[in-house]
Amino acid sequence: MPARTRRQRLCGPVHIEETLLTELLERARSLATQTRARRELILFLVLLAAGLFVLPFLIWTGGLLVLGPYASGGPFALLANFFVGLAHGSAVFWTVALGPWLLTLLLRLFWYWIKCNRRTGARGM
Repeated sequence: MPARTRRQRLCGPVHIEETLLTELLERARSLATQTRARRELILFLVLLAAGLFVLPFLIWTGGLLVLGPYASGGPFALLANFFVGLAHGSAVFWTVALGPWLLTLLLRLFWYWIKCNRRTGARGM
């Protein structure tokens, strides 16, 4: 029996759930074989994109619920003002943009600190 192409696997009588699960496992294995630097770069870019495009909308939503409508317009006006603040180099705007990555970094450091304390047997500070 000849090997089936990806399109035949997805469109044929094969169970889609099994095919998707197999494909996800293959992608996870390929990610595990990548270099650490490449994985860190991918993680940084994904978290930066979240800080640039998702977080401002979450901030707008929270502000809308708590403070009322945004004075300069809707969510896209806030996004435009956000990018202007980034272009001017404001530390507050860059903190928001880099926030997801910085939070991930702090969580990793905290996890490393816990692991080191477990190895040495130290309890507390």
